Amino acid sequence: MALSSRSRRDVARAEAPLAPIQFRLDGREELVTTEDGRRLTGRGYLICDARTGAPLGEDDFFFRIGGGIVCDLVASERHLSQLQARAFGPGRSLALVAMPQSEGEPPSIEVRDATGTVAVGQLPPDVADAVHFYGTETYGSAFCLWEWRSETGTRFALRLLLAPGWTVEALTEEPAAQG
Repeated sequence: MALSSRSRRDVARAEAPLAPIQFRLDGREELVTTEDGRRLTGRGYLICDARTGAPLGEDDFFFRIGGGIVCDLVASERHLSQLQARAFGPGRSLALVAMPQSEGEPPSIEVRDATGTVAVGQLPPDVADAVHFYGTETYGSAFCLWEWRSETGTRFALRLLLAPGWTVEALTEEPAAQG
């Protein structure tokens, strides 16, 4: 699976056609033991370079220039029962809903299932400010990137990918070199 952003120009050839910036989502799972002895399971996707497969940091130039934001869901502890639904698993689309605000009040943006009916938390305040500035319709592509589960299998935390104007598409395999 790849995320294709708006286009960029091949810097090696000025006359080259515009090509999409691509990122690959690679599935991973990890087990973590906390300092207090809890065993947590993390599962989801890492954002990787489409060609090399190397994981990218959130500060990757092309990821940032494309407007990508990765953030953790906040206030999910108030929605633990709703968070258990399949709609909030890794790779699932999510809806961002701007909440009404009074003048001078900071923006608040809820994270909901793809249909926009079930809320599970909010964007962090700094991310809500950025999304509010550009408009929630700009960040129409929001995905669950990663989930954390407790020893009992209860999903308790999500990591989100907000991707403005991006599409998700299957990566085509490059043809084998003829020798």
